Amino acid sequence: MHVYRESLKERTRYPLPFEWAIARKNLGTALSQLGRRERNNELLEEAIDVFHEALKELDRDQIPVEWAATQCNLRAALACLAELDEKHGIELSGEAVFAFQNALKEQQPEQKGFVWELTQI
Repeated sequence: MHVYRESLKERTRYPLPFEWAIARKNLGTALSQLGRRERNNELLEEAIDVFHEALKELDRDQIPVEWAATQCNLRAALACLAELDEKHGIELSGEAVFAFQNALKEQQPEQKGFVWELTQI
């Protein structure tokens, strides 16, 4: 996680928004996995915020696989936080479903490629 935070000091949003967004996605994944393992709401919340920021720069039309992968990662973090947060669990579950539906937008029924594999997690 420290490595991703350090790389974001060098990879600023502008002039390299795509590289910045990928670094954010990677940081979000690390935060989400650690938050899930430690059952830590704060880490999961930070991961969700990081994924939302990354999605602002990941254009679905230009880079659909990265966009869909980030949506899947967001879904996983939201679903995990929904299990831990009794007060907001239903709302978070709804957001997780929405992120999953977004990821599925890049899945063609006849294909079983990378995006399909991401949605099977």
